[in-house]
Formats: sequence, structure tokens, C-alpha cells
Amino acid sequence: MREYSIGPITGLLKPRYKVITTILGENFIPDKGIDLFIDLNTLVSALSTSAKFLNSLPFSENVEADIISSVLMVVKHWKDFLRKYEDSRIFLIVNDFDMAALCEHEVFKSYLIPYVNKYQNDRFSQLVYYWTESIKRIEIVLNYVPKTYCIRTNRFDSYVLPNIIDDYSNNGRHRLIITGNSLMTNYSYMPRTKVIYTKYKKTGMSQISDPLMIVQSIAKIDEDIMSTFVRNKVFYNLLNAIIGDFDRGIIGLNQLGISSFANDLLRSVEKHEIPNDPMNVESVLPAIQTQYHDYLRKSYSLVDIESHSQLIQPSIIERTKSKLVDLYDLDGLRQLSVDGLNLIELI
Repeated sequence: MREYSIGPITGLLKPRYKVITTILGENFIPDKGIDLFIDLNTLVSALSTSAKFLNSLPFSENVEADIISSVLMVVKHWKDFLRKYEDSRIFLIVNDFDMAALCEHEVFKSYLIPYVNKYQNDRFSQLVYYWTESIKRIEIVLNYVPKTYCIRTNRFDSYVLPNIIDDYSNNGRHRLIITGNSLMTNYSYMPRTKVIYTKYKKTGMSQISDPLMIVQSIAKIDEDIMSTFVRNKVFYNLLNAIIGDFDRGIIGLNQLGISSFANDLLRSVEKHEIPNDPMNVESVLPAIQTQYHDYLRKSYSLVDIESHSQLIQPSIIERTKSKLVDLYDLDGLRQLSVDGLNLIELI
């Protein structure tokens, strides 16, 4: 059995510079700075579905070094791109495998339970071990790389990290998020925020940012009626609540029928039964059958970024922020390398 490198899989998080530039715009100037959030849950999910990777683990000797160097190469890829901007920060964000006493459980007792249960399966025991050990080392390395951080959460879903790690309603900073998770694309509707939605297709890797294309991709429906969901944030959030997120325990409403639901929303807007630009889920419920209201109220509060963020206790947020440290030791970094990558290249 040959050693198997995860390098090609990390391509999910390394769009070509031309793609990034097109998404940001040729004249993009983040005058107050830019924060990049790399959703490592995307990589974990991809590794968990890679038969080649999982089958190679019992026979591999350099798994940790490979994971560490491959993830750090993702950091270098983005560092090199972001050098053109004056004040950029990079955040690697990921959920721990051991999640307990979650803030979200006051809304959904089962939130993230399927995710936790999945990785307790013996099939993933080696993946969990190697990934956890690698991330611990990556956290240590990035302590010495200025403005680059790895945040592993175990008391709340890392989904809200790009919203709570700083005061984005007042600091004027831009946010860029790369993810393979459909729920994370809700950030497209936040001010000064771009999302790159990345996934494997039969034709290769696909990285898109256009909201309609994302909707058609996650709903697997190419019809024009899907443009209804990109009209505003509330409609888009509702779509994600209806599609659901299995790992998070958001079961979805498959019985609703996404196309017919889009038609119902459109008709209700035209009849003035619901607002054209609703501000919350309550104002849209008149367009939806009453038996779904309770589910949608609960799931919406977890799908919606602002309401979900309010569930996280301030003390936990402050504890998370306190882990963002910049230790300067250039000589130490210069002497360290991982699989041919000299760590000074990350500065």
C-alpha cells in the first residue's frame, strides 16, 4: 500500500489566484483590512469520504507530517495572495471531534450530535487521531506566524467564528470565506463579505461565488425559480433550513419541495401576504404551512448568523479571542521546516 498525500484534496481550499481575483473584483481595495476564514471542516469532511486516504492510514508512516505540511501549504497559498493588501489576517477554523455542553443545545438538543457520533465510529479512529495531533502542532506553529491563527472550537459551532471573532459591524474590515459547506454560504448576505463555495464535481474542482449558482448547486435544481431564494437573506436562510445539514442535526424538510416552496414565496410576495424584503422569519411564516412553523423557527435561529451568534456566551467568546496570540521568533522559524516547507516562508 502506497503512502497517500492529502495534498491534492487540499486543492479544495486553494483556488487559483485568477479565480480569487475574479470573485473579489479587479479593483478590490480593503482599505480597513481583510480577514480570510478557511473552513477546515471542509477538508475533514473530504478526508472522511476519501477511501484512498482512509485505506492508506494503517500502512502510512508520515501521516502527521503530511497533514501538517499540506495545511501549512494552504496557508502559504493564501499568504502569498494576500501580500498585496496592507492589513490581512488568516483564520483556520474547525470543529473539534469532542464537542460538549454546546451553547446551541438550548435551541436544539441534537445540534452537532450526528457529527460527534460519526467520528466516534471505529472506521474514523485513525483519521481522528492523526488529524487531532496534526492540528495541535499547527496551532503551535501558527502562534509564531503573525496574523495567522488556528481556532478549534468545542463549546460552539465554528460556523459563527467569522462573525464573533471581531466587531465586523463597526471595524470596516472585509471578510473572505472559503468553504465546502452550504450553510457557510449564508455569509454572502453579510456586509463586505465574499464566500467562495468549493466542491468536487465529476469534471474536477468547482469554486463559485455567485449566489444563484450556489443556490442551484446546493439545491441541485437549475430552474429560474431558484432566483427567489437569492432575493434577500431571510429567503436564503430559509432555503438552508429546508435543505438541512445532517452533521449539525438540522434535519431539513424534504417533504416541502423546494421548487414549489419558491413558487409559494413568490406568490405570497405578489399578494402582499409577506414583505418583499423580510427582516425576520416570523414575517415569512404566513406563506408556510403551520405544521412546519415550530421546526423553522428553531432551525432558523441556528441557520441565521446573527441569531446563532447571540447564543454564544460572551465569556466563551472572550476565551476564544484570548487564544489569538502573535509570538515573534523569526530565528526559530527559520530553523524549522516541514516536508520541505521552511516555516519562514509563512511570514
